[in-house]
Amino acid sequence: MNIRVKQPVIIGNCYRGQPNRLWEVFILKWFLVAVACLIAAGAVTVYLAHYFMKTCYTSTNVTGVTAQHSDLNTYKGQLQDMGNGYSLFKQEDMTQICKTDGLTGSQQMRKHSTKLVCYYTFPGPGGLVPDKIDPFLCTHINIAGVGINNSKLEPLSEERQEVIKSLVGLKIRNKNLKVILSVIGMPGGFGDMVSKSSSRRMFIKDLLWTLSYYSFDGVDFDWEFPAWPGKISERKKFIIFLKELRDAVRKSQLNTIVSVAVAAQETIVDVSYDIPEMNKLINAENHGWSAPASGYGKIGSKGFVSYPEVCQFLHSTGSKYIFDKNFEVPYAYQGLEWISYDDECSVMYKAKYIASGSYGGAMVFSLNVDDHQGVCAGTTFLLTTQIRNILGVSWQ
Repeated sequence: MNIRVKQPVIIGNCYRGQPNRLWEVFILKWFLVAVACLIAAGAVTVYLAHYFMKTCYTSTNVTGVTAQHSDLNTYKGQLQDMGNGYSLFKQEDMTQICKTDGLTGSQQMRKHSTKLVCYYTFPGPGGLVPDKIDPFLCTHINIAGVGINNSKLEPLSEERQEVIKSLVGLKIRNKNLKVILSVIGMPGGFGDMVSKSSSRRMFIKDLLWTLSYYSFDGVDFDWEFPAWPGKISERKKFIIFLKELRDAVRKSQLNTIVSVAVAAQETIVDVSYDIPEMNKLINAENHGWSAPASGYGKIGSKGFVSYPEVCQFLHSTGSKYIFDKNFEVPYAYQGLEWISYDDECSVMYKAKYIASGSYGGAMVFSLNVDDHQGVCAGTTFLLTTQIRNILGVSWQ
């Protein structure tokens, strides 16, 4: 049996075959082109979805900010108006853990000394105690915080003294760990102290005694903020105080680190700090979506939630997950309850950004709100560890 198959041949715009089939072939040609385009588009979509999911999602957090939005429908409309910058997913779909490309601390070791400064706050009942902190997790631990009272450090309770001793005791296991006392306060305490020469001398004497007695490696000043709001003279008086402290440290022959936590907003920085002068006197240290909100959220404490609390929120029925592809910022919401927070993916992007430049390191606030019990992922201090490994910090 002979089977003859008609196979038209197209050469340029010429057609060899039966003239009355020209229109059919024309339609068939473009139909096949359209199908091919749809297949290609589908393949690209699948690839992008796979890449997107593979690269950046997890349900972990160090600390978050929670608020109730007054107009949820308006806010959703704002998200849609932003186009493809945001993606909305159900939390149960977020099963991929954010990848670090297999980078480990040793593989990421930097040529210069990289610091990971971790704040630790005095714990409440059932909170994180120093004995549960890995001495090799951070290069510096700032214990926060002690206030100023009548130009002296506020008296420490017996409980706080024991916490300090236990925290400093971590240096027995890691001799290169630095433990820093963080002095906090509003304009009243700091402002009164720096206002007069006699009060500055009194404070410096008390501070140096405290640093020596507890074997602290230095002091961190968290004044929010000189001259804002406050007296404009506080800007200059703060510089004078830092100079006097530097001279006293040199005379005491103490090997003391002096750092200052400053505001991130340029409007405050311009008023509060003489940055060029401060850079001469301290070991400098710097701190970092808008939507209508009305009051604190229902979970957490005064608008702040810890990693385990966010983790529980994300796994609750009906919770949703939003990821900003432009800024790598995760958000979650349930009804009017909204939370912005850091997860394993967002801290990865931040740490890689730091590692790619000539930065001194990173600061974390705080160890207390990382998952120090391993509730969410079975691994303690997941996010801080992620930062440490990517930066490749060392204690040399």
